[in-house]
Amino acid sequence: MSREKSDPVVDKLNTLIKITMASAFKDASKEERILILLDIGIPRKEVAEIVGTTVQYVDNVKYQAKKEAESKPKQEKGGKKSGEN
Repeated sequence: MSREKSDPVVDKLNTLIKITMASAFKDASKEERILILLDIGIPRKEVAEIVGTTVQYVDNVKYQAKKEAESKPKQEKGGKKSGEN
């Protein structure tokens, strides 16, 4: 099958996925939806298609979340040490 031709079944499944995502995560931000989908093991290219963004944006959200997660323990750890003195 050529990538140039669109498969109607795949198109309908993609639409169904988007509708399901919209109803399941209606209160979640785009970034939260991306992180949830990545956490359950969906490849980043598919995440980008489902959420309606680019793979680069998905990578950026993942990077920012990782960066924030790494900085939180350092801040908590620092706060405990300063509180002990």
